[in-house]
Parts: sequence; structure tokens; C-alpha cells
Amino acid sequence: MIVMKFGGTSVQNTEMIDKAINIAEKQLDRAPLLISSAMGKTTDKLVAMSEFAVEGNAEKAFSILEEVKTSHFETIKSFLSGENLKFATERAEKLFEELSSLINGLSLLKECSPRSSDTVLAFGELLSTTIISARAKERGIDCTLLDSRQLIKTDDNFTSALPLMDKSGELIRGAVTPMPNKLYVAQGFIASNMNGATTTLGRGGSDYSATIYGASLDAEEVQIWTDVNGIMTSDPRIIPSARTIPQISYDEAAELAFFGAKVVHPSTIIPAVDRKIPVLVKSTKDPDGAYTTIAPTSESIGLKAISSKSNITLLEIKT
Repeated sequence: MIVMKFGGTSVQNTEMIDKAINIAEKQLDRAPLLISSAMGKTTDKLVAMSEFAVEGNAEKAFSILEEVKTSHFETIKSFLSGENLKFATERAEKLFEELSSLINGLSLLKECSPRSSDTVLAFGELLSTTIISARAKERGIDCTLLDSRQLIKTDDNFTSALPLMDKSGELIRGAVTPMPNKLYVAQGFIASNMNGATTTLGRGGSDYSATIYGASLDAEEVQIWTDVNGIMTSDPRIIPSARTIPQISYDEAAELAFFGAKVVHPSTIIPAVDRKIPVLVKSTKDPDGAYTTIAPTSESIGLKAISSKSNITLLEIKT
């Protein structure tokens, strides 16, 4: 079986959601599990809602909530029908009711704890996977929607929780039976602690979720689908002639990420490293184009890439 993760830009609208499902559909014979981030800029808007609520500007917070609600329901109504439309509409309505209550509570308390923040941020992934699973069924695909909060267990470090791999693996294997021509859909980024409180996995959390599922199910590979053709030899916005690196080792990928490369966060591939599962970084916009394979080892060919960090100040003091 394989695990494929799609980032926010890869599921930002109806067109991109269908592209993501196309990619999964072409690999149904490999028993895929699809992990999704929130749609587009939804997470940023959820953060903004919380901030305005805490500042006492409930009107602005609820204005953003209505904006998010409208965009999601427009997506639902644009390509779903019958029972799939009913399922997605009812589930989304329930989720938005819960979110509205939370934002109202934050505006009254004028405080947002890390625990509350994680609860709010989880709604982005819960909404996107509701829509994706319903659309997959609309297209005739045998699809099961999972809840990562029930399957990935973490410590109590809200906003940047660490997974409890043994417990998570046990729960994931109990809920997922990989089989050809069946698609599973689950949320990236979100999980819960042993008491059931929602947690998030921090930066790169959706990639982390993908490798947790992959390691737990002994996947043959984990695919990270993003908006670029893999890991590049340098930032293409700075060096237009940058090209895709065909293969790179776990250590090299982690080193690049530490020094500024943003395609893969080093901590997210740790479960794959432990199980020696290849991680492929591919582009949703160019699914048949060049991509990078992150593997246990790679051929030594000298310099592979150059990364950089910006806005760094060096202070040199001489007595």
C-alpha cells in the first residue's frame, strides 16, 4: 500500500481536489491512503479568527468565519449531488456550528490557550477531508473517511505534539485494512492526546501524519504532493535555472531543510527513516513530471543543492 499527502495548495479548490483524486484513482491498485491538509489559506484564516476573538473584535472574527464557511459550501455544492451532497453539507454544518461556539467562547474569555488553538485549527483538515471523501464517492470510488484524532495519539505538548508511535500504530492498523481499489482519506496535522483532547503536530504536521500512517502500515512508499517538482538544487525564485534532484538521502534532505529548504521538514520523515520507507516529493500540477525520492542512502555525486536562510543578522564583537 502507499500513503499520499496533499498540501493546502493541492486541495485549494474544486479543480485541484479533482486533480488530487485523479492521482489517487490512477494508483487505486496500490491500496492508497490519502492524507490532506486544509484547503488553501484556511489555516491562516482560523488563526486570524482566534486572534481577533481574543482581541475582543468578535465582529471581525465572525466575518472571517462566514468567509470560510461560504467558500467551503460553494465547493460542496459545485461538484456534489444526492447522498454525497447531503453527507458533506450536514457534516460541514455541524463542524461550523462547533467552530462558531468556540470562537464565541474565545471572544468572551479573551484568551486562547494552546489547547484551544489546536481545537480551532483542526477544523480546516476536518472540512477538507469531508469534501474530498464525498467527491471521491461522487466519482464512484470506494472511499472510507477516517478521523486522525482517533488514530494518532500524542503527548500533551499542544501546538507541537510528539506522536506516541506504538499506540498510534496499534490504532491505525486496527482501523485500516489496505486493499486494492479502496481509498482511505484522513486528516494531516491533527491528532489527540491520551485523554482525547485535540492536538496538532506543528510545522510540517501533514507530512508527519503521512509518515506516521506509512510507518504504521509498513507502506511501500510515502508520496508528498506539493506545488513544486520535488526538491530543487536551489530556490527557483532566486535561481531560475534550478532543477529537480532525482534522489537524495534522508540525512541530506534534513540538512537542506535545516538550512532553509521548505519542501520537507526534517522531523516529518523520522517515522519513514525508522522503517526505511522511500519518501517521494511530487507536484500536483505536474504529476508525470520530475520528482525527488528521499531514500535511506543516495549515490555520492558531490554537491547536490544550495539552500539559504534570509533575514539573518551576524553580530561580531571584539573587545
